[in-house]
Amino acid sequence: THNAEVMCAWLAQPEAADWTLETGLLYTRQKERVRDKLVQRLGWPAERVCVGPSTSYMLFEVPKVYQTDDTGIDRFRDDLFYATGTLICASLFNQAAPAPYVRLHLGSHPDVLDEFLRRWEVAGLNYHQAAPFPGKAALSQSLPAQRFRELA
Repeated sequence: THNAEVMCAWLAQPEAADWTLETGLLYTRQKERVRDKLVQRLGWPAERVCVGPSTSYMLFEVPKVYQTDDTGIDRFRDDLFYATGTLICASLFNQAAPAPYVRLHLGSHPDVLDEFLRRWEVAGLNYHQAAPFPGKAALSQSLPAQRFRELA
């Protein structure tokens, strides 16, 4: 197809190798940043955070409190969105995840991921949190103000 030809032509350019390397390094840094925060500040066991060697996504297990029924993954995603304004997805594209994991895309600017992590911490997200988030009731509360890094 035409798209395959265009892609093959681009891959033959030196810039493609540079882009691939730079993007891979970005994803590695993003994975380390998110994994460290989940493990060190939000209580995730390291073995429940899966970064993988080469992808723009990472997986992490939903908090234990959301693992008690079949709707736990969807409920966690929805509750987290209502409580923090951040959106993650089920671990598989077809939403039929065989394990209680969610997927976070790492292609956003580092400041955006830092804001996700800050909001999660402020809301009380923790692998061992005692209770689920309040669901749609969280919509009656204002989200914390965004805190992006000041530009020099």
